[in-house]
Amino acid sequence: MKVWKLGTTAAGVAVAVLASGCSSNASTADQPEGEPVQGGTLRLLGAADVDHLDTASVYSPNGTALMRAVSRQLVTFPTTKDEAASTGLVPDLATEVPRPADSRTFAFTLREGATWDTGNGGRQITGADVQRGFKRLCNPVVPSAGATYFMDAIKGMRAFCDGFKDVGKDVKAIKAYVEGTDIAGITTDGDRKVTFELEAAMGDFTTLLALTPASPAPVESLDHLPDSPDFRKSFVSSGPYRIASYTADQHLTLERNPSWKAASDPLRKAYVDRIEITFGATQDSVMQQLRAGTIDLPWDTTVPPALLPQLRKSKRLLVVKTGAMEPYLGINMRSPNNDGAMGKIGVRQALAYAVDKKAVLQVQGGPTVGEIQNQLFVSTLLGSDKYDPYPTPGNAGDPAKARQLLADAGYPNGITLKMPYRTKDQYPQVAQTLQAGFKKSGITLELIPVTPTEYYRDWLTSDSAQTSGRWDIAPAGWAPDAPGASNRTVYEPLVRKPAAAGSYNYGNYGNPETDALAEKALATGDPQEAAALWREIDKKVMGDVPLVPITVRNQALYSGNRVGGVAANSLSKWPDWTLVWLKK
Repeated sequence: MKVWKLGTTAAGVAVAVLASGCSSNASTADQPEGEPVQGGTLRLLGAADVDHLDTASVYSPNGTALMRAVSRQLVTFPTTKDEAASTGLVPDLATEVPRPADSRTFAFTLREGATWDTGNGGRQITGADVQRGFKRLCNPVVPSAGATYFMDAIKGMRAFCDGFKDVGKDVKAIKAYVEGTDIAGITTDGDRKVTFELEAAMGDFTTLLALTPASPAPVESLDHLPDSPDFRKSFVSSGPYRIASYTADQHLTLERNPSWKAASDPLRKAYVDRIEITFGATQDSVMQQLRAGTIDLPWDTTVPPALLPQLRKSKRLLVVKTGAMEPYLGINMRSPNNDGAMGKIGVRQALAYAVDKKAVLQVQGGPTVGEIQNQLFVSTLLGSDKYDPYPTPGNAGDPAKARQLLADAGYPNGITLKMPYRTKDQYPQVAQTLQAGFKKSGITLELIPVTPTEYYRDWLTSDSAQTSGRWDIAPAGWAPDAPGASNRTVYEPLVRKPAAAGSYNYGNYGNPETDALAEKALATGDPQEAAALWREIDKKVMGDVPLVPITVRNQALYSGNRVGGVAANSLSKWPDWTLVWLKK
């Protein structure tokens, strides 16, 4: 589950190349890419250091892009410019993607020749390594955010993780527990077979296995504390590249993994010899060097919106669908303000009709970097058919309709609402745009500036902030963790009744009818049945207006003039380095 945060680093799922044409720097970029060639050093430049170098902890999009070069999972999403194909699971370490009739028992056979970089040609990746990867997710030092998906799904994993809480936070204790304690629902048969037994049917289980935290782990991963400096220096690769050098906040260099065998990996071509990533640059300096051709790809920065008009026709511009609602309007249904107005469906419907989505999209950079969103599930997810439950002329709002709904709800003279916003990047402009749009409908927004650090922690997810009337509505962002059958990563955090305070379901919304439908959708192994159920859920949820979708963000990326084969992977939303090559 990912909170989407707008800025120089974009986050969030399906991929499509949306822009092409003629480059403003035509000398090299307008030449045909030609056939892929081997060799050379791929150069990347960006702002921030890598957040994690441990597969158990990697969750960020650009971290996922890095891990695609140095690690492998049982299944994955292919990197392709075909949008439909990009959201379909394919085998990675596994020989096939299992689709069991009961959606409870998933058996995998690992590819022969898929190895760890341990010298002497490498060591075969085994079912025991798959087990170990899942065991490491709930370690007491750096627990993985990805563990939440599997803890109550795989038989015995909850008990295993509960036992891990009492283990000492040192290498010896962690290694002894991992190697000496089993997860009942993960079993092996020989070296290359592993089977998962689930507590209940789970139709999207294989989709979750594509996430980086579901990676196998070699026994060497237990020689150091998770994601510690020593761990980072000793990372054991299973992908086509390995870490050659790493200096925190300065640079990371990858070189070819001599143990990797192309025959065991049909997805990664590994054309370049080395990949050099430099940290510490600004968004503007990255763009300057990309345009000058002194670097090849961005590490974590996107194209500044101001440059998009002049780059719109460039062949070097790649616009990627992220599947991220940014922003949507979070509604605090627990607020006591205005006699509990946010708890009244008529007022929430008025908000849906009052928002000027067209103006918000324009502030964000226009149609190149986003599109209007009117429903819960974005187009990258299973069963998402476009519809608009609260249509307005040109998506610019319907003040007359909104005013009438407010009057019917008991607010004939309009209403004043408190809206916090983040004090960085485009967020202030988005807040002011929302304020201007709502004013036409008799809704006055009291804008409250909040630092990015405090925004979610102390305001949106804070139980006391929700119930005290500190805020009524707030622009927020969210992205599913994967494309395709990943609806649970939107439904469960945003609209399922939360079990405890501090959730991203800001209004404490819940609908037992849609929860029951969601259980059916999550259990079935039939994609068509699941898609139909998610469509029904979407319409029922939006009928209650627990939130107001506004736009879905695209991610605008630019590449240097000597790189070919640039395509973004649907899981990371960043270029797949294992498929690019350098033009001669």
